[in-house]
Amino acid sequence: MTFYDKTKDLQAEIFRGKEGLQTLEARWRTLQENLPDLHFIHYYGWYKSRAENIENDPESMVFVLASQAGRPIAIFPLHRLVTRRFGLPLRTWQIYWPNDMGICDFIFAKTLANSEMLKWLISSLNQRKELAWDMLRLQDTMVDSCALYSLRSARVPLSISILHHYSKYIRCDADYETVMGRLSGSFRKNVRRQIKKIAGLGDVEYRFVSDPRQLEEAFKHFLHAEATSWKGDSGTGSAIQLSEDKVSFYHELLHEFSIYGACSINLIIMAGRCIASQFCLTIGDTLYLLKIGYSEEYRAMGPGNVLLNELIQRCCTNVKIKKISFITGADWNDNWVPEILDVYENYIFNYTFSGIAAYFFEKAKNYGRYLKHGLQRQQRRKTLTA
Repeated sequence: MTFYDKTKDLQAEIFRGKEGLQTLEARWRTLQENLPDLHFIHYYGWYKSRAENIENDPESMVFVLASQAGRPIAIFPLHRLVTRRFGLPLRTWQIYWPNDMGICDFIFAKTLANSEMLKWLISSLNQRKELAWDMLRLQDTMVDSCALYSLRSARVPLSISILHHYSKYIRCDADYETVMGRLSGSFRKNVRRQIKKIAGLGDVEYRFVSDPRQLEEAFKHFLHAEATSWKGDSGTGSAIQLSEDKVSFYHELLHEFSIYGACSINLIIMAGRCIASQFCLTIGDTLYLLKIGYSEEYRAMGPGNVLLNELIQRCCTNVKIKKISFITGADWNDNWVPEILDVYENYIFNYTFSGIAAYFFEKAKNYGRYLKHGLQRQQRRKTLTA
């Protein structure tokens, strides 16, 4: 499906399902190669891995391509569904897909020329009856995301942004002693004690694998370590190894990102057995910890902390890496005194009866939330001054 926006001289094309994604591949890869400030969620391989392995309804995927004079400018991964808010059924577009990493985005360069890309998308959707909508949900958008950049730059009407959670990261732009000096003395002492305990096990080896020829073997070790952690059969049951689809998804990620030298797997091997592992992607100056795992048998020795400590040492000597991102914001991250990026939930409502009604209900709810937080802050100040 193709149509034009005469005001911006942009061509819009709609691609659906796995076949549509495959058709879009060459232009997507061309676009990503020319974008600054990439995250892993901007890569074609991120979506391909999902579509070919764990997507239950591939036809629900919709990708809107904006191009100018045949050159790809932006890609909007979308998912169509019907949601209910305040009792109202809303025809909804949202960013594809709400993943367990807790971050989503559109794909384009954050430049002045692209500052109104979101308005262009809205205009494009409104041109076709079959694309009609009441709400556009931009979920899990980081403060530095393309989606939030365009939303704030263009001042899109009938929109609401809510701080949802945090994405935490460690700065590695200094020497190791400086970075570790940001931690509490007690935690540093605890990590040193854990390092000694692991070393005392005897036949211990640290492996940091990025060579594509060695990643397959490292991947098997990674899966084993994660499955023997709290995520295994006796824990949450969420280990990757317990699901063939998840194994295929991460294996596809390994293949896709190793093409760019961007995938690495870090391990602690004791007597041939993996007791801690990290599955990482490095994009630009940031190393992303997609998944971690460690053997519950050695939990008291803190193998996860020991491996992360070793990774920090290596990153501090690598001039190309400035940050280690936890991606999510789990409480245990706070031991490492991370910095944070705000992650927002955004709603844009259309000029339909249901859209306008839902907007005012959401606005009232958001105002009530604001008043509640203000009263809580005021109460804390009273308590502190009492």
